[in-house]
Amino acid sequence: MHLGIYMLNPLISFLSPRLDPELEELADGSDEFRPFVRHLPEFKCCTPLYWVMLLTLTIRRQIMLMVKYKYVPISFGKWRASSTESASLPRD
Repeated sequence: MHLGIYMLNPLISFLSPRLDPELEELADGSDEFRPFVRHLPEFKCCTPLYWVMLLTLTIRRQIMLMVKYKYVPISFGKWRASSTESASLPRD
């Protein structure tokens, strides 16, 4: 949920103008052509999306490999045999 809100913020900034055109018309009063200047450049808008997609695809591939080879990345300490298993082991 938070990632969606984070991605929505640059998108809205990319689509919105740098200056509000209604306030500019009232103050300026001229009819000359002015190009649309974005609040956020294209590069800065696409960069977070690129990293999210890259990390998602990489992590997904790594998790699929971990499941395939039954790898458990978390260790909970030294493995100890239970009391029933230790009773069947030969003693020195």
